[in-house]
Formats: sequence, structure tokens, C-alpha cells
Amino acid sequence: MILSQDQRNTHFSSSFPYIFFIFSLNMKSLIEQIPPIFKNMYVLGTVFFIVWLMIFDSNDILTQLSLRKKEADLQQTQRYYQKQIETVKTDREALFSNQDLLERIAREKYYMRAEGEDVYVMVPESTDE
Repeated sequence: MILSQDQRNTHFSSSFPYIFFIFSLNMKSLIEQIPPIFKNMYVLGTVFFIVWLMIFDSNDILTQLSLRKKEADLQQTQRYYQKQIETVKTDREALFSNQDLLERIAREKYYMRAEGEDVYVMVPESTDE
């Protein structure tokens, strides 16, 4: 069946109110199924506010979780360096309290020498064949 332009317009315009009426009936039945507590504007505002804070805000849940993980990693790193500082302090105290140890480390590690003394560094030959 081929309709002219005028017939198509009248066909559409005559069916449009009917479709809108069916749509509005379905919407009314859907709205009636909503519990009355959710029709309250204060409840809707509160729910919207909570959803906004949890998802769209700059301090949302994912950001908070990643920041807590980063904080835990930084605290672990801090504990590691605190232990290293304590180790260095004890080594330093031992080094400055023992003159023989200080002299030995100065000679071995920094190749220092006493007055009138020659230091020879012995490097083992590598056996790469």
C-alpha cells in the first residue's frame, strides 16, 4: 500500500496521540509501583548527594582506595629507611669508638695511607678463556 505525503502525515498524526496515551499509561503504572519513601524529595536529594560523592566527586571511592594503598606503601618505605638509619648510626658509633676499625676501613675502602707509607692495590687476574 503506497500512501501519499498527506496520507502519511494524517496517518502519523492520528496514531501519535494513541501511542502517547499508551506510553503515559505505562509511565503512570511504573510511577505507582515506586514506594512512597522514594517519592520524597529529601530522600531523592540525599540519594543523589551520596551517589555524587561516591562516584563523581574528586574524592570518590576509587581515589580514596588508591591513596590508602599509596599511604601504606610509603609507610612501609619509611619503616625500611628508619631501620637503615638505625643500622648506620650503630655502625658509625662503632667506627668512631674504635680507632683500629676506623684505620682499617680507611685503608681498605678509601685507600688512605699513613705518612711515609706506600699502598699497593692487588687486583686478582681474571681467568676468562
